[in-house]
Amino acid sequence: MEDEKRPDGINHEEDVQSAASLLGEDDVAMLEYYLNDDGARSYFWRGMQFLEDFIESGVKEGRFTEEQAREDLQIALWYAYIYNNLDQYGAYYSVTEWMPASEKNAKGCGAWYYRYACALLYTGQLEKAREYAERGVAEEPSYPWGWLQAAKLRAHFGDKAGALAAVERGLELEPDDYEFTTLRREIEEGRTLEEMEFHWINPDSDTELQEGLDADAESKLRQIDCIRLDEEKLEKVKAILGIEQLEQVGPFARFNYKGRGREIDMLFRMNEAGLSKTNPEWLTKLRGKIDGEWAEIADDEHTYPLVSVAVFLDYATSLFYLADKESGDGFQINRDKNGEIIRREEGGEEAPKREPELYTEDETAAITAHIEKYYGKIKTISHDNNPGGVCADICIIPPSIERDYYTLVTCGLGAHVMDLPEELKDSDMSRAELMICLPKDWKISNGGDVWQWPANVLRWIAEIASEPETWIGWGHTIGGGRAFSRDTELCAAFLAAPQNVKKEAFRAALPNGEKVCFYLVIPIYQEELDYKIAHSADGLSSRLADAGASFVVAPQRPNTCEGGADEVPPELMDDAAWHLKDLRGKNLPVDEIAAYGHLAIYLRWAIERGLMSADFTRKYGNVIKSVLEGKTTDLREFVRGELDGRLLHTLFDETGDAFAWRYYDYSDADDPFYPKDVDDYAERYFGKERCESGEMQDEEYLFIPFDENYYKAMSETIDRRFDDSYNTVKQTKMR
Repeated sequence: MEDEKRPDGINHEEDVQSAASLLGEDDVAMLEYYLNDDGARSYFWRGMQFLEDFIESGVKEGRFTEEQAREDLQIALWYAYIYNNLDQYGAYYSVTEWMPASEKNAKGCGAWYYRYACALLYTGQLEKAREYAERGVAEEPSYPWGWLQAAKLRAHFGDKAGALAAVERGLELEPDDYEFTTLRREIEEGRTLEEMEFHWINPDSDTELQEGLDADAESKLRQIDCIRLDEEKLEKVKAILGIEQLEQVGPFARFNYKGRGREIDMLFRMNEAGLSKTNPEWLTKLRGKIDGEWAEIADDEHTYPLVSVAVFLDYATSLFYLADKESGDGFQINRDKNGEIIRREEGGEEAPKREPELYTEDETAAITAHIEKYYGKIKTISHDNNPGGVCADICIIPPSIERDYYTLVTCGLGAHVMDLPEELKDSDMSRAELMICLPKDWKISNGGDVWQWPANVLRWIAEIASEPETWIGWGHTIGGGRAFSRDTELCAAFLAAPQNVKKEAFRAALPNGEKVCFYLVIPIYQEELDYKIAHSADGLSSRLADAGASFVVAPQRPNTCEGGADEVPPELMDDAAWHLKDLRGKNLPVDEIAAYGHLAIYLRWAIERGLMSADFTRKYGNVIKSVLEGKTTDLREFVRGELDGRLLHTLFDETGDAFAWRYYDYSDADDPFYPKDVDDYAERYFGKERCESGEMQDEEYLFIPFDENYYKAMSETIDRRFDDSYNTVKQTKMR
């Protein structure tokens, strides 16, 4: 699936000709960079983010209106190119909504008509798709891909001769082109429109697809299902689900399902064409689950009814259960096509399914006995229905005279043996349970998010702790950014020792003698998290103690770092001042510019990866261009002079920022993180013996020669860390 058959891949200047655009030269350069990396890979989602940020910030800053952005021909071309290549029904629909405003400026631009026709086709608007395909070849007969689309639609509507004529015209413009020759054969064979669309642009990739070797084949088929409505099959679907009235809500199909004596709102995130092709056997099973095991969820005190279901093209479902009828609060459970609960990593990527890890009956008895001995009598247990990994049941201990607050303690996480770092392998820290303390007036049994979030946080941390190559311990922090609930700004968790209990409460013994550590979860603010990162867990612990912050959760408690954490801004990733302090304090024999070296390497890598924010791109577009062209390879003076020696999260786009929070994170040196990777490179460069000699006073990274070898080595390392976190769209699917 390569880009348009042009030497430089994407070239919208030819499409737009001399039309003025809101996009500047640097903006276009960045879009081209995102979407055409020498044909090796294209990052459509990053291009999408850049374009959305550009439009949003431009409107917000008053540089142009949204109407002007929609009318801009070049923006429309980029918009359609990006969204069409996301190859998702909803994205195609977005293109059909975006394009009409710019039509008045599209005269003579075949690419505009081609891309609009593609989106119309994939949303089932076939008559209109044909109209715009034909208008496109009339507007710009020399644009070959317009003839490709026109040929498919002519064939679909019964004009075989016209379709073959369009193919021949395309071959005159692109001799021996794989797509045209394949399409000619399929038209002659009388293939359907769907069959003609089941291809990739690149011949090798298409061969894999046709041979059944492409993992994306099923997804592509479901997108193609939305092209043409099958009335007969739709009637069968209606019969299975008892659909009396089906309505189109925006791009999606919706109806009221009558099940178990109540109506359930059902939304199929597809058009009627996609719904008509949905597997009837799967729909029959879905109906049985909605009427049966999924109809409600109950705990010891409440029953939560299923009130709405969303079904996706890949057969995943999203089920919403009502917890509070008056407020409408509830919770959502996402399931895959097999009905299994989807467990997701941070960032939304699916984690691999794992076998359940459970305590034995004797181990459960030992843990609950320990909890009741040291923390209080268990009143109820909220059971975890996690189908894979650990099942972190939550023991609820009500307030007492001794402890005037609720205590929630997990029982199940300790069944998992965490992957401790090598230096801790012989410790008794490989198993853990968690707890959190809540005020005595907390509505413990309420299902709304303002009351339920502490329990959700316990299970969330338990899930993270049970992942491979992960562990938790005292002083660790988890989370940051998004608040836990709408009634608080608390957004991260700080793990501390249990409070107001005997020292013996910290560890429980299993029947086999292994120990399980208990950690208290203290919710903290973003500024407090930033303070901990800069000043250590001990520093934050002292800060909380000095401010009199209680270990019992208070959603509106004072922020102990508000106004006092200016020394470490929340957005600060790294500051050369920290390294200059070591360089000067130890009187190291290196130039002070060395303190900026690893910051400059990370910045250059991020620029080359296309991870800079829209603001940075607008302000330093010339620097980006120079880096991408290979003219600038040393950014140390730029970091020192223009960035004041600091790397900030605000320099990067959403993806770059999210990656930096994971990788450029001083709070947990046990996970892969950038400063440690720099230190590891220094040890490889100088040798372990020299590094341990004391010659460089533990600051070996400042002595590394700043050259292309240093950059290449670190760039390859960061690439691996990034690619472990993010998948890329490796090949373009549509022009």
